[in-house]
Amino acid sequence: MVKIEGIDIARVFEVAVELIRVCRNGQPCYLTVDCYRFFGHARWNKNHYRSEEEEQLGRQHDPVTHQKQFLLDQQLCDQDALRKIGKELEAEMDAALTYALEAAEPEQNIMFKDVYAVDEASSRSGGLAMTKSSKKSKEITCRDALRSELEKEIEQDATVVVIGEEVGRYVGTYGVSQGLLERFGEKRVFDTSISEADKAIAEIPALTADTLTRIIAEEGATTEVGALITEVETREPS
Repeated sequence: MVKIEGIDIARVFEVAVELIRVCRNGQPCYLTVDCYRFFGHARWNKNHYRSEEEEQLGRQHDPVTHQKQFLLDQQLCDQDALRKIGKELEAEMDAALTYALEAAEPEQNIMFKDVYAVDEASSRSGGLAMTKSSKKSKEITCRDALRSELEKEIEQDATVVVIGEEVGRYVGTYGVSQGLLERFGEKRVFDTSISEADKAIAEIPALTADTLTRIIAEEGATTEVGALITEVETREPS
């Protein structure tokens, strides 16, 4: 595993090129690039879990600012060129936002596409095959259903722990872990680093070094799940 600071973009490029060469020769590699995140996951994330002083300190290590100064110091470009690049990037992002806002809403019939395997009966009926049950059921949100099962697993099995980005104090991306930290404590529910790969490579081996631990890791987006699976698949079974 190679760990470097993300502030130095040239160094990141140099190390990445070398590791790509190693990977293409058949040897798996793991690269951790440390960067400070200035904003929350989305607009609703108010960053209430860290101080303003900490954020200002992190901004002193902004890779973009550092790279701009490097280009100026090396006389590779001037301020006018940097401003032009900035305007081009802003225009590209504005165009992407406009496209998203003006795009038509997706049709309802694609809701379950690539989510569930559809059998012949459901294909003929145009939807998922549903089995009728005589048992009465209650309506419950996905969030509450997941939290309920997490509570059951943690209660009945002392080896179960819940990890993920901000699953503790911030109660997770979608609030699934709300109340778990207060109820079960930091040894059973705790935050990992921002990196998805770190959950698989760094956090999990540390937890399982001395005892068998059953880990439930929250991932906030499908892209994160894919990254995590990729990292797990490159490791030997342990």
